[in-house]
Amino acid sequence: MKIAIVSPAIVSPEYESEKYYCSQQVSLAKALVKEGFKVDIFTIGSEERSKKVEVSKNKLINIFYLKSISLIPKQPVMYQLERYLKKGKYDIIQVSDDCALNTVYTIHLAKKIRVPVLIFQGPYKYSNKFPWKLLWPLYDTLLHTYIKKNIYKIVSKTEATKKFMIKKGYKNVETIPIGVDTKLFYPRKKLTKKRLGINKGPLILYVGVLEDRKNILLLIDVLSILVKDMPNIKLVVIGKGKLKKILINKITKYNIGNNIILIDSVLNEELPFFYSFSDLFIILSKYEIFGIVLLESMACGTPVVSTPTAGALDVIKHNYNGLIVNYNKNDIANSVLDLLTNEKRLYKINNFALKTIKMSYDWGVIAKRYKKLYEECLKNSL
Repeated sequence: MKIAIVSPAIVSPEYESEKYYCSQQVSLAKALVKEGFKVDIFTIGSEERSKKVEVSKNKLINIFYLKSISLIPKQPVMYQLERYLKKGKYDIIQVSDDCALNTVYTIHLAKKIRVPVLIFQGPYKYSNKFPWKLLWPLYDTLLHTYIKKNIYKIVSKTEATKKFMIKKGYKNVETIPIGVDTKLFYPRKKLTKKRLGINKGPLILYVGVLEDRKNILLLIDVLSILVKDMPNIKLVVIGKGKLKKILINKITKYNIGNNIILIDSVLNEELPFFYSFSDLFIILSKYEIFGIVLLESMACGTPVVSTPTAGALDVIKHNYNGLIVNYNKNDIANSVLDLLTNEKRLYKINNFALKTIKMSYDWGVIAKRYKKLYEECLKNSL
């Protein structure tokens, strides 16, 4: 069976690499190839070109970078896609998100060559930013009847997404989450924290962009409370973004500079070591489509403390394999303190976090669910 995955992400030319974007699509494609599928990925590039990614001996995926045109801002359409889909003889086409003009264009092309379409859906609410909060309802009114009529199924990343899509009028919706590469993300030997200049005290970790959506300033507020009971606690922040200057000013205001280590970026291959030698991973986002860092941390045996975003609510069972907290800084600090001072409870949550990943979120497990879905799709599309 041959699958085309279409993902019109917008990236700068230097990030035209499977290591930096389309990571979910590439990881899924690799897992599908191991299940016996042939998979091509189509995405946006500054110029038309292709790249082969080896999965194993004699098994590979093709990534095609195609030029695009944007009729409206941040809505690129891959106008070179038609000849590739015609030539490729695909059995199924999978495209990202219903709220994109490129999705409508892809569905139109698929209809012409009579190939069933699945939509891989992440967003679970409308944007509240202008002009999108005005455009998306109009988009739904004009185009959703066509989309619903000409796709086989919506594949939602989370249960929140599934509810959102059903509310929009889609009836055939199935939740299949994203996965994690457990051959890369797994518990490493607890490296000495002296690598980061930490001689003693607990270590908590944050990985992500420094932006308002990620609520990074709330994390600094939480740390300022924690240091009162745990003066040797350290927070490692890996990421950069628009809020870095404000973040530094807040750190200075609280006089907690000795408790924080700021790192702009690390190689993906190094991330498992940071997860592994941390005692806790914290993410306090206001909105997350899923949050791959949750899976990465849990796969490395480090429990997660998260606010109730869509992915976290699906993955984390409170007090079993992680913690779900509200947005109150004092409540968060108390939850973190309770967990860090109870080694037995922390160890138990570690083990259940690992078990959760192995049973439900390894890409191999996810690929088997897609295999079943694809077979069902072909059978019902005949």
